[in-house]
Amino acid sequence: MKRILHISDLHLPARREGQVAALADAVARLRADLLVVSGDLTRRGSRKEFAAAAEFLSALPKPQLVIPGNHDVPLFPLTRMTRPFRRYRKALTEDLAPLHVDDEIAVAGLNTSRGVQARLDWSLGRISGRAVRRATERLSAVPTDRTRIAVTHHPLAPDIADLRRSQVRGAASAVTSLALAGVGIMLHGHLHRPRVDVVDVASRKVVMVGATTALSDRERGGGSGFNVLDIVDGVLTVAESRWNGTSYELEPPRPVPVGASPVVAQPV
Repeated sequence: MKRILHISDLHLPARREGQVAALADAVARLRADLLVVSGDLTRRGSRKEFAAAAEFLSALPKPQLVIPGNHDVPLFPLTRMTRPFRRYRKALTEDLAPLHVDDEIAVAGLNTSRGVQARLDWSLGRISGRAVRRATERLSAVPTDRTRIAVTHHPLAPDIADLRRSQVRGAASAVTSLALAGVGIMLHGHLHRPRVDVVDVASRKVVMVGATTALSDRERGGGSGFNVLDIVDGVLTVAESRWNGTSYELEPPRPVPVGASPVVAQPV
């Protein structure tokens, strides 16, 4: 059995008193094998916010796999253009494409956030072919019995509940390449709403799991919370731990079978 806690869109510092401590307590109590943080640790990418994010992560259990989100790029135009992830790298980690491999799972992080783009809405995602090739090569090198998982900030398959904010350039080819490399689970944030969908990709079934915002009061359906993923004998269950105003309360899980390569996943 492997347990993954998936938190996203923290937007530190939190506006609600006591919520950060409650989140840290919930994460510690659930005793995960891996903590995944899928971006937007800050609100505006300021040094003060990154310091708060670093302090928060340092208090949480390890191992951790952390990637940036669009809010982790500073607002200042020159910084966005020249060194969009300088503060992120200095405060948190140099690695924008982390990889975690253990005896049962292989998890690859991919950066979908950009400082500037050739479109008006820079908050939307973009994924490069180079990043996808690197991820697929690394995942293909791990033993075939590992459950392969990809983590991005933006969704690689659109969520029909928020199609506008699901726009990610390069996503169609990326999700196909990852599925062909044996990825059966893809985690994301960005939309501030929970999601568990099974999508058809290249004659395979891929489970798309989106985490709502863990701390922000900018909620878009479902309130704030995080996901708890358990993988037992090839069966994935996803449960949401929701903020109830004083603590995080774990809801009943939803089982989703996940096969080996080729991936076979169907909701129960």
